[in-house]
Amino acid sequence: MIDLIIADDHAIFRHGLKNLLAQEPDFRILAEADNGQKALQDIRDLRPHVAVLDLSMPCMNGIEVVAEVRRNKLATRCILLTVHDDAEIAATAIQTGTAGYLLKNHTFQEINQAIRTVAGGRNYLSPELITLLADQTRLAQASQRLTRREQEVLRLVAQGLSAKEIASKLVISERTVDTHKTHIMSKLDIHSTPALISYALRNKLVTSG
Repeated sequence: MIDLIIADDHAIFRHGLKNLLAQEPDFRILAEADNGQKALQDIRDLRPHVAVLDLSMPCMNGIEVVAEVRRNKLATRCILLTVHDDAEIAATAIQTGTAGYLLKNHTFQEINQAIRTVAGGRNYLSPELITLLADQTRLAQASQRLTRREQEVLRLVAQGLSAKEIASKLVISERTVDTHKTHIMSKLDIHSTPALISYALRNKLVTSG
C-alpha cells in the first residue's frame, strides 16, 4: 500500500486528483491540504510514502515544503506538479530534493506512474522537462564560450538596439557588430534575433522591463 497526501490550493483540481488516485487499489489517501503549511504538518504527522504537492501554494510553496522535509530528515518523498515549464525552477526543485517533477497538463496515467516510481525509491522527471533541462544546460555551456565583447553585443541586441546603435555605443563598425552577432548565433545554435532576445531574458542578461 502506498500512503499519499495531496496538496493544492485549487479545490477542483485537488478533489479531481484525489478521486482518481482513490480508485487505485494500492493507493491510500491519508489527507489533503490547500496550503503548504498544512501539507508540511500532514507530512510530519502522518508520514506518507509520497506527498503530491502543487508548486505554487499559499503560506509555503512546494519547493519550500520539500526543503523542510529534507531538513527534518523525513522519509516522505515529494512530487511537485506545476504549470511552469521553466528549466530554472525545475533545476531548483531537483537540487532541493524533489523526487518527482511534472506538468499539470499531463495525463493521470503519467501522474500515476510518477507516484509509483517515486514510491519505489527512484526519481521521476517528465520527458519534456528532461529535454528542457538538457537544452538549458547546452545553452549555458555554449554561453560560456562567448567572448566579453560578444556578451556585450548580445545584451545590447536583447535591449532592442539596432546594429548602428550598437556600433555607436561600442565604438566599432556595423560590420563588426554583424560579425559578432553571427558568431553569437553560431555558438548558441540560435537562428533569429527574437530567439536571441528570448535567450537573453531567460538567462537574465537583460530584464524584460
